[in-house]
Amino acid sequence: MQLAPSGSGELLSMQFAKSVTGTLKHLGGGRNQVGNPRVPTIKQLEKQFGAPALKWAGKCYAVACAAAKLIDGSTPVYGHYLGSVHPKSMFASAARAGFVQHGWVILPDRSILDPTRWVFEVSYESIRRRKAVPRIYVGLPGNDYDEGGNQFRVSRLGPPPDFDFEEEEIINIRPSMLSSGAWTFVERILDLERYFMLDRYNPGDITMRQLHWVANLDPRTMEGHAREIYALLKTLKASGFVPCDNYQMAQREAL
Repeated sequence: MQLAPSGSGELLSMQFAKSVTGTLKHLGGGRNQVGNPRVPTIKQLEKQFGAPALKWAGKCYAVACAAAKLIDGSTPVYGHYLGSVHPKSMFASAARAGFVQHGWVILPDRSILDPTRWVFEVSYESIRRRKAVPRIYVGLPGNDYDEGGNQFRVSRLGPPPDFDFEEEEIINIRPSMLSSGAWTFVERILDLERYFMLDRYNPGDITMRQLHWVANLDPRTMEGHAREIYALLKTLKASGFVPCDNYQMAQREAL
């Protein structure tokens, strides 16, 4: 879904929801065009969460968890919101970093349900009433949501570290520990082939620093080997290298 600039995105999200269920105030009244189950109304979610919607600001993930309990097959996730943030939003200063930490719900058809997006976007109706107007956003993921905050993490990750022969912790990955496909991916992403002609390099060797680098890649870019590599790290008692949101994503999506 194409979103408008700051100030009108909420209105577009309302128009989208109207085409799905009649009106955002009655989102519990039907199924959307791509087969989502009934999504909760503001009142239903207020009851489930135990607080009025105007108290939801800053509690995005907790509200998302409450919403997910009302929708079979949905999943609450955490990451970064990359969309527009209105200058009058309480998160305007935080958004200067290029993102805001945020929680939302992934619906069974992979679309997004975001109970607290309205905190970022100040709608025409909010301005007219001079107070916040809570909305439940339903739409396609687009570029506004980054589960796990991987865009920022990978941008800070830097190039793959060189193999350090002086490093104290050097692990030799035996065929029984990792499939040939997964190890080939690791070899290629770290460019380990350049060490093959060196006498002191043993095939299968990798440093803990290199493992840490691999563990912080976006699991969606790991060519289907993320879960297997994460399992190896657990065996090596290094599962703490893996961001928990990425671990959960890999398990859920079979990455």
